Amino acid sequence: MKLYLVLFLMLCISLSIRAQYSVVGKISDTRQIALEGATVYISGHKKGTISDSLGYFKIKNILYDTCTLNISFVGYRDTSIALKFSDQLMNIDIQMHKASYVLKDIVVSATRTPRKIINIPAAVTSISAKEIEIRPINNADDILRSASNVFVNRSWGIFSKNSTVTMRGLNGSARTLILLDGSPLNKLSGGSINWHMLDPEKIERIEIIKGPSSALYGRNAMGGVINIIRKKPPKGTTARLKTYGGTYGTLGEEGEITGNLIQDNKGLYWSVSEFYRKGKGYIYVPLEMIDSTDKELYLSEINASSLIGYKFGDNHTLEVTYDFYDDKRGRGSQVYEEDGGYFKQRTNYTNLNYYNKIGKTDINFNIFHQNELYYTQNEKINNYGEYRLQLTDTRKNDLGSGLYISHHFTKNHIVTAGTDFSYGDVNSLDTYLTSSDVLEYNGKLNYYGFYLQDDITFFRDKLNLISGLRADFSEFYDGHLAVQDPTSRTGFAEDTEENFGENKWNSINPKLALQYNLDKKMNIYLSYGQGFTPPKLDDLCKSGRINKGFKIANPELGPEKLTNYEMGIKFDKIKNFSMQAAAYYSIGKDIHYFVATGDYIDTGDELRPMLKRQNIGKVEIKGAEFSFTGNITHEIYITGSYAYNHSIVLEYEQKDSSNTDITGMYLNEISPHVSFLELGFRNEIINVSANWQFIDKQWVDETNTQLLESYHLINVHISKEFNLQSFSISPYLDVQNILDKIYIDRKGYLSPGRFIIGGLKIKFN
Repeated sequence: MKLYLVLFLMLCISLSIRAQYSVVGKISDTRQIALEGATVYISGHKKGTISDSLGYFKIKNILYDTCTLNISFVGYRDTSIALKFSDQLMNIDIQMHKASYVLKDIVVSATRTPRKIINIPAAVTSISAKEIEIRPINNADDILRSASNVFVNRSWGIFSKNSTVTMRGLNGSARTLILLDGSPLNKLSGGSINWHMLDPEKIERIEIIKGPSSALYGRNAMGGVINIIRKKPPKGTTARLKTYGGTYGTLGEEGEITGNLIQDNKGLYWSVSEFYRKGKGYIYVPLEMIDSTDKELYLSEINASSLIGYKFGDNHTLEVTYDFYDDKRGRGSQVYEEDGGYFKQRTNYTNLNYYNKIGKTDINFNIFHQNELYYTQNEKINNYGEYRLQLTDTRKNDLGSGLYISHHFTKNHIVTAGTDFSYGDVNSLDTYLTSSDVLEYNGKLNYYGFYLQDDITFFRDKLNLISGLRADFSEFYDGHLAVQDPTSRTGFAEDTEENFGENKWNSINPKLALQYNLDKKMNIYLSYGQGFTPPKLDDLCKSGRINKGFKIANPELGPEKLTNYEMGIKFDKIKNFSMQAAAYYSIGKDIHYFVATGDYIDTGDELRPMLKRQNIGKVEIKGAEFSFTGNITHEIYITGSYAYNHSIVLEYEQKDSSNTDITGMYLNEISPHVSFLELGFRNEIINVSANWQFIDKQWVDETNTQLLESYHLINVHISKEFNLQSFSISPYLDVQNILDKIYIDRKGYLSPGRFIIGGLKIKFN
């Protein structure tokens, strides 16, 4: 027995004195900037660590003198290094190279919890900062053009008054919910958002959830949800500058300073930024229609933004952001006034986000407030040679809050519940300086929503079932319309004052989605969901002239609803490629349409039809979409998308015999076919990308009498980054519409054609 004990002790001693090896090193990029948080491990040995704030790492107790060291870091190529130890300690410096293209993985918006795209039973797209960086982009909405089934209408380029973003065969910006860091940007007055205030340089990623999402988000999420998530300040203190110039006298600059004092998961972080841009513009009226009052469009805009946040610990933060934006954009006409006709918009947006994780429960609370002052000056010579000058002063307020709680009962079972509130008001004054008319309207809207979602995975991770239900309650009140000293200019026969009664609605929106995972890289899903879009304050309480005629307020207007049935398939990172495809069938009810009353008004310029926005009939949408993305090599990537929509009026309830029956007609402003294809090359020498867009023909009006032709656009980006010791310099060139294709928009105006911007970016680390 003693002999066995001696032999056992000798064996233990021999094992303990067997040579064990260690490797230490530093991980940095090609600019010698330390990379914090890189994953480092030894193949087959379960030995691993992550790099610290200075890029250093150490792995001890390696049993073999030969092994493979693996390093990975988001946005960089995975690196493997064969190690052969001659001494017990090896010191190594590792340089990581940026990936040409990043395949996206994690999104939050689809379920309000972090999920891999491959594991979400819905059509989901994520656009990363790396993609934004290597595309010819002048405005934030330009980023969305690459996403399948997202249509961006910015026909005058940077000189557009605003942009319209629509999804899934639906027209109108109010039918897509836009979020900024999780809080809504859509104004209750008209449903639109101010895309100009968003700086593309500050966007970390954009998450796009396609199809009705009102079971989770409520109002405006009828076509889908777009969540714009901004960058957080990196470690230490950084700064960046950008200056550029280009076509139509465009000049601009922007700058930012950031700080991050977080140590051991606690500390303060902050940023301040600004941008300025101006341009002389172009004449957008077709040559054969130009007269002496037609002038170049122009713009002048400025933005200031700030962020301050504090991290109390792991998964526990409080953050406040503030954005200020002010612009002035020419309307393309001038008679006597120095600035001619113009639009002027001033926006203040404040957002507070609080996040905490307590055990298995995630808590998120937000508060937002958006204030917009919108001012227009419109001067022209009418059809009778008379001079007209009109001023409009509109003030809009939107505010709200939300509380969302997710509890992880098990690894495969998450229940999310929440409530949110939104308030909006509008006060508008139209003053006609060349007549006695004064028109004023105002109104208020409240929204309350409550939802519950159950997310469970079972059958050994083969099946994922998500079910949700949301109830929304809406209230319109304090609606008022007043007209003083009217003439034919406004169309009212006498002084008018009308107080609109209260109007209340509710909407119940369910969702059910089932996904079957064929394996870890491929799945199929089926889903059913409903969405709704509320009536806009402008339709509830505003009367007055519009392009199509004379609009009458309709305080009885109700919400419109959409039911969607969908199936899809996904492939994730198969031979460096990811792919999604989906087909869907949607039925919309109580859709908002302008309906002629049968009466006409002589406004002094011409005889105009009287129109009222009403809930009319049904629409039918049959659609499909396809997208793919991947790396051909480490330096070459390709991405593409295609969407098809067949959107028609299925039923039309005529309120008046004078109305045209539009049953069977196509929805206006919807292109049946839209395609995008991009090829890019990115390495340490140069970055080049080129993309092609195809926009199919579309009807301008509801009665399908005017058809816009299809067109193709090719856009190019070229840049080069020079890395110096403490900063980098990146000259770049962006060319939109390189073939100089001139197309006509739905208002009969011309696009700007080829648009070239060249500039310089400087980053201090």
